Amino acid sequence: ATAKTDAEKNILDWAYEFQSADLKQVVGREADVIGFVYKDEQFGDSAFSVARYVVSCCVADAAYAGLLVQWPAIATLENDQWVQVRGHFELLDKDGQTVPILIANSVENTPQPNQPYLYP
Repeated sequence: ATAKTDAEKNILDWAYEFQSADLKQVVGREADVIGFVYKDEQFGDSAFSVARYVVSCCVADAAYAGLLVQWPAIATLENDQWVQVRGHFELLDKDGQTVPILIANSVENTPQPNQPYLYP
């Protein structure tokens, strides 16, 4: 299989890359992903996670994979709402850890995909 371009990568592809690559290599790279909104106080008032469930065997073993997204208009988003997020990655120091954050240029409503789960 040929390697995916950044534009073709989904949330799981990026999560794998964050685990295996030097995080500095993702700074400035563009992403275009679809997932559901997950808001949590720990993310602050201008960030949320765009997420998908990853199924390796059956739905009962589904695991959560998400990307942290910076988006000032978070109040307009609802948990579990499906969105398409476009933006670029920066690094954020969060509680002494360096984490990638997707600086969103746009967050748009989108229908739930026909296949809402991702498979490794």
